[in-house]
Amino acid sequence: MRTITDLVRPGVRRQREATATTQTMRPNVRTTWQQRLTGWGWFIALWCAGVAGTALLALPFKLIIATAK
Repeated sequence: MRTITDLVRPGVRRQREATATTQTMRPNVRTTWQQRLTGWGWFIALWCAGVAGTALLALPFKLIIATAK
């Protein structure tokens, strides 16, 4: 597939094709445990953000109640 760079600078395309033929490209494949670990990491990060957001929403009401006493 050609890109704008290939049309504007054909030397870049030739160099990329030359390095692609000399190097074996390994596919970017993740193992299942890495995918699951990433999924759990996102779940924990978003859960912590939700707990922190809830605490920030409750803070003004807590302060109002504390000053009323």
